[in-house]
Amino acid sequence: MITLRAQGLPEHEELVTQSLDGMKLAPNLRYYKHSDTLVGCEDLWKQGKSGKVSNKGVVVIVRGLTLHWKQVISCGRGDGSGQHSVEMVKETWPEKPSTIISGFKCFVVPDPPHLLKNLWNNFMSKNITFNVDGKQFVAEWAHMQEKIVEKKETRYLGMKIVGGVQGGIRSLTGKVEMCHRVAGLVKFVAKRSGSRFLIGREGCKSGVVSRIMYGGGALVWKVEERNQLEKEQTAFGRWLWKAHPSVRNACIQAVSGWSTFSEREAKAKMGYVRKIYVGGSMVAEVGRGVLLEMGLKSDW
Repeated sequence: MITLRAQGLPEHEELVTQSLDGMKLAPNLRYYKHSDTLVGCEDLWKQGKSGKVSNKGVVVIVRGLTLHWKQVISCGRGDGSGQHSVEMVKETWPEKPSTIISGFKCFVVPDPPHLLKNLWNNFMSKNITFNVDGKQFVAEWAHMQEKIVEKKETRYLGMKIVGGVQGGIRSLTGKVEMCHRVAGLVKFVAKRSGSRFLIGREGCKSGVVSRIMYGGGALVWKVEERNQLEKEQTAFGRWLWKAHPSVRNACIQAVSGWSTFSEREAKAKMGYVRKIYVGGSMVAEVGRGVLLEMGLKSDW
């Protein structure tokens, strides 16, 4: 099916990413009388046979880079630590960013939202060891409840540490309220300026985009929140450039530096990947440690 779908596509639309992920399975065991067979997923957790029906597994998914489609191409047991995946990461990064697998050049690119999700899940039951300036530190779940000074890297991720200082986002409601305040301020200033277009454009690029997407946590937005803010962005565009839709959209997408939330989120992801790749920050150290040790410390 994938081959048929790719026939006749331009080269850039044939580019895909291949991801490995654990997933929950609905326990299912069926008996087919005509072939006298049982079909289901047996639990082989940690190479041991428990005799129970499995409720989790590992799947390999192919996703289009420019086209929105995905296809599961294989699945396997959910046992093991993911050590082979970790070893592949160590071999290909950062000395050389790619490796050849079955004749294909493959790049190892971490998925920041997934890393943060796994970091959170594992952090609740396991400590995390990381190095800063040659010194080793251990982060514990209990530290989340202590007073920690927030660094600019944590604000970039839109995280709020209990008791922290220097700002941060306390809740989802707080993020939405902040969006209203920033957009309202830009509209107020632009309306009273000599050039509403220029002031509004620069205000959006330097204020709305950066505050909402980066300061507000581009990597942790929920779908509902993004949809709501997409509507606000469209309404703001109509107010700022009262012109034909084609002209307005061209201004928003190109001239002014505006883009969809999905595009800005992709930029934030790549910025985070670059921070990990280049190193030199708390985000880089924690992200690097999470990526290299996740398979060894995760439950699956």
